[in-house]
Formats: sequence, structure tokens, C-alpha cells
Amino acid sequence: MDYTLFCDHKRFFKAYIPRDDEGYQFTDKIQFYVMDLTAIDDADDAQKERGLTDWAKAFRAKSWEEVNQIDNSGVKEAAKTMRLIMSNPTEREMIRMRQDARNDWKTTINAERRDERITTLASLVKDGYLTIDVAASRANMTKQEFSIRAGLKL
Repeated sequence: MDYTLFCDHKRFFKAYIPRDDEGYQFTDKIQFYVMDLTAIDDADDAQKERGLTDWAKAFRAKSWEEVNQIDNSGVKEAAKTMRLIMSNPTEREMIRMRQDARNDWKTTINAERRDERITTLASLVKDGYLTIDVAASRANMTKQEFSIRAGLKL
């Protein structure tokens, strides 16, 4: 990340484990590793030895020249792969198609969720639990838009 996640708990690199509000650990199989790219100077010696600061510098680099100056075999290999992908039109097109498909999927899912939400809100209006005004507001729509989409008469 290019910002500090918790201002009162600034760390260069940290693993976070999901827990519920009572402190019960959800699972020991999931951890979130967060690297604060603004805190590279706060890295400890072990993190530097593991090459984490090299990766942070690579992520922050503004040019290939900056990446090339990093003396880390993993970073160099990743940069080589990125250059290959970026230079090969077929690879670029495959990546673009994958991104387009992911975006289309997200759009479809969001539309389905919105439709389900409108259906639920319409049922609450029909059953007398909500007014059309409140339901429209919860759907982030005008009263007229909501009544049309929900099939309700004003």
C-alpha cells in the first residue's frame, strides 16, 4: 500500500490474522501481509535481509531504470517477466481480455445484487414495513425510479 494502514500503528511490513470482535481467530490458514510503501525507512534488519525493502523500492519505482538499480535476483526476474509480457502483444491482449472478463463479471454481480435489493425493498413496501420514499432512498434512487424498477404504483 502506498499509505499507512493504521496511523497509530505504523509498520513497514506486518501480517494480520482475521479475528472476531471477541478475539477468536477465524482460521490459522489465512493471513494478510501488508507492506506500507511509505515506511521503507522503518524496516528492521531482518526485513532488509529478506529483501522486502528491495520489493518495496521496486513497487515505488517510477521507471525501469530505478528497478534495474535494485540488486535483488527476485526483483530482477520479476522485472524481466514484466518486460516480456509488456513487449508481447499476444500476452498483453490476454491480460486485457482477462481484466475485461473480470470487470464484466463484477458488473453482472453488482447488477444482480442491486436487483435483489430492489426486490427485497419492494416486498417491504408491499407488506407495509417501508414507505416508497424510504425504500427509494435505501436503493439510492428517486421515488419515481424506484417505483418503476420495483413495479410499484405511486
